[in-house]
Amino acid sequence: MAYLHQYHTMEFNQRLQKALEATRVALKDAKCVALADAPHAYQDKFSAAEVAARLGLASSLAFAEFLGIDAATAATLAASADAKKEPEKLALQLDAGGTTTYVEARTRDVKGPTVKVETERKTSGLFGGSAKKETETTVTTTVTEHLWKRTWRVRIRAFRGDVEVATLVDHELKTVEATRTKDAPRTDATPVTRRLADADWLASLPRSGVQFSIDRADDKTRTPRRNADVDEVLQRLLDLSRFANAVSRGGIGMPPDFSARGQSTPNVARLVNTARGGVFQPAACVVLDEKDGEGVASALTVADEAALLKHCATTVAEGLAGLEQAVDAARATASAKDAAAPSVLLDAAAARLLFGCILLEDAHRDLNGALDHLEAQLYAQLRDAVGKELQPADFDAYMRVHERRLYRPCYRPKALSYAIRRDPRAFPDGSLSLESLGDRAPVHALSRRLDFGDDRALKVPVGAATVLECRGETYAHCYVARTFAGARPAPLALVATARQFSSFILVLGTLSAADEFEPAHAIVVKNKDEVLVPLGLDPLPAPKAFRDAIESLSEEQQTFCKAFRQMQLASSLFGILVVQVKPQVEAVLNLPPGALTKEIQLTADLMDYFLKYHVPTDLLSYDGDAAAAADEKVAAVRDHAAKIKATIDEAQKRDIEEKKRQAAAAVLDSVAAYEEDDNDEEECWGATPGGDANDMLESISTAGAAFGATSMKRGGGGGGGGG
Repeated sequence: MAYLHQYHTMEFNQRLQKALEATRVALKDAKCVALADAPHAYQDKFSAAEVAARLGLASSLAFAEFLGIDAATAATLAASADAKKEPEKLALQLDAGGTTTYVEARTRDVKGPTVKVETERKTSGLFGGSAKKETETTVTTTVTEHLWKRTWRVRIRAFRGDVEVATLVDHELKTVEATRTKDAPRTDATPVTRRLADADWLASLPRSGVQFSIDRADDKTRTPRRNADVDEVLQRLLDLSRFANAVSRGGIGMPPDFSARGQSTPNVARLVNTARGGVFQPAACVVLDEKDGEGVASALTVADEAALLKHCATTVAEGLAGLEQAVDAARATASAKDAAAPSVLLDAAAARLLFGCILLEDAHRDLNGALDHLEAQLYAQLRDAVGKELQPADFDAYMRVHERRLYRPCYRPKALSYAIRRDPRAFPDGSLSLESLGDRAPVHALSRRLDFGDDRALKVPVGAATVLECRGETYAHCYVARTFAGARPAPLALVATARQFSSFILVLGTLSAADEFEPAHAIVVKNKDEVLVPLGLDPLPAPKAFRDAIESLSEEQQTFCKAFRQMQLASSLFGILVVQVKPQVEAVLNLPPGALTKEIQLTADLMDYFLKYHVPTDLLSYDGDAAAAADEKVAAVRDHAAKIKATIDEAQKRDIEEKKRQAAAAVLDSVAAYEEDDNDEEECWGATPGGDANDMLESISTAGAAFGATSMKRGGGGGGGGG
């Protein structure tokens, strides 16, 4: 795609240079230069775009005369709209099709090449010798040919609704072709219909003094290229260009080719391209008039535009005259060779129609290229001003600098990364951050701590019969996902890490109410774990976009969409709940806060009992005097844990012994089965009746050794071979 864009840029630069040369010829009193070659203001780019658009519209109206829409016809079409109070759109319709019919058979003599024959005759006698003689022979072949009559009709009509207003073009082409076989030279093409839905502007715009300007005060006007006015002009010319292409394209608007015999008939593409090459297209003129001695440049005047259009009309007339002359000469040459079957379908009227269609396509192409050229210049100037080509990361950096100037330090967006700790003085158990998947850097977000008071509890339904109540610090975060140059926001990931000998529970879900958290996923992060959870962001339509989308729906559909949107908004607030494990373990075991902080092994054992063996907390909790010292309570829990450990170890020991007995029984069963199979084959191995397994193995070893010795002996007798 980049190479294609580069190719189109180079192609337009060549057309721009050609247009500059023609402009200097047409405007002798002006000094026309490209925008990049003269100092100018930003508004001059808008003026140049307006001039190019006016020239493109005016030249397209002139080229539309080849489709039958001249000034008189345009007035008639416009009057058809005035006759109605609410006229329908003016549309152009193309109908094309042809026939091939058999005429007769004929015979004719076809002359072949002339052959020279040299003969030598010897003479006898006293003065014997030889004489040479040359003769010329022409080979003539009589061939039978079949004549076919070909016709192709092209009609372009104007409609308002279903009512035909005028017939713009109605031309029929005829010729006779000859073939050596009685097979049609080409099958009849399917009739083709193409329609230009909106052609009102072709009839309403004046043929001289076309007006066009860009609303520079409109909020949607971004650049001379990116605005609603320019988009409307380009869309009109694009639709007309596509219709013209349908008229001129082979096999659609005109027959697949205009000739049946290659070398003896005209090359249509070559003739049309030769004629179009000399036509000046004013739509490509994105130029400024550099005033002598003033050092400034300005847009072209109305008189300059009229002079350029006049020069365009002159070159069109010259090109058309040359094209018609070449077509007439080709038809005359073909008729001179074979008057009965010239096999040339193209005539001057068809060539004129083709020529006009090609010019309409070129007008749109050149205007689009000229406006894109202006946009590319703006892009290059901006890149030169900042020293690099901006990327989404550069835009994010710019916005962070802008936010530092806009917000006070207490409200400024900060990196969304938090340390998980028991209290402000404790060492962190881990960290939680929202990072970009590209560079793994924490994103910046607006954050605020919410104070709901000590009585507020967050309800977390774990199951149908279990609802947890969580209390702690609550934060609200707002992250702005920015887009730049059409790129989607960078994908995000929630990253949770735990320190060694530390653990916490990470719960992800949504907030369905101010005091209710709906959990969806949960994981225990412990002992240097790093959990990376990619977040799939699914943006909801903005309020204005939502209103525009449901505007044309029925009342029932609108009601459903509004209710569904309310449900989406009610459950769209993403929530993260962090539950520290060690304080909760201390609470369920009736231990004072901080009692397990330095009990590393005991904490690890307790976590194993809870997570792996699902031991109830009542079997490990302290149930003695509540006023006892913390060490006594921890010692009691340690004793309970030791008893649980002894029980688990004893169960594991019994399980291991049971597995050993099962393994030994399996070995004995396999040996018994092996002996039973060997008893059936003891004669093959030379075993004695009643021998045990050891005898059998000894017999196998002896037989194997004897077989190896025999193999070595045979290998040695072969003259030193073997290996």
